[in-house]
Amino acid sequence: MTTACTGASSETYDMQAVIEGVSSLRLDWQDVMVNYAWLPPWEGLSEPRPNRVKVVFSEHSQVTLEHERALREVRVRPGGSFFIGAESTRVVRVKEWSDTIDMHPATDLLTSEAEARDIDDFRIAATLNRTVAVFEPDPILLGLAHRFRSACLDATTLSDIEAST
Repeated sequence: MTTACTGASSETYDMQAVIEGVSSLRLDWQDVMVNYAWLPPWEGLSEPRPNRVKVVFSEHSQVTLEHERALREVRVRPGGSFFIGAESTRVVRVKEWSDTIDMHPATDLLTSEAEARDIDDFRIAATLNRTVAVFEPDPILLGLAHRFRSACLDATTLSDIEAST
């Protein structure tokens, strides 16, 4: 079965591929890009993708991340989330299948919102800059992630206004 994702993207995806193995579904709106992925256990070095929020729907007992050239072992609870700033952060090893979504907000939108609140030199602060051993769920981020995942899987349609607020 093939279905098209809604939003600004007009790409078509094979939904059976999502069920059977590695797959990534991407949607773009004016102020945010989301990338939903269903991935098998993995070892290697992922490409660094800065300035994003990652929500992991699946539980992971041990994930190895490289942050600022240092390896970090973390546990991820179901729905756990973390921020990736401008620093180099890459996935090195995941032992279980992963059900994840990355949310890439438009940096100009974030900067203008920060400036409106008298915040200078705004940057997304990486969760791994703090001493963190477990990525816990944040109810607001998890709610957003569920809406975006639903849109990626064509279960709902989000308007530009919904996606950007």
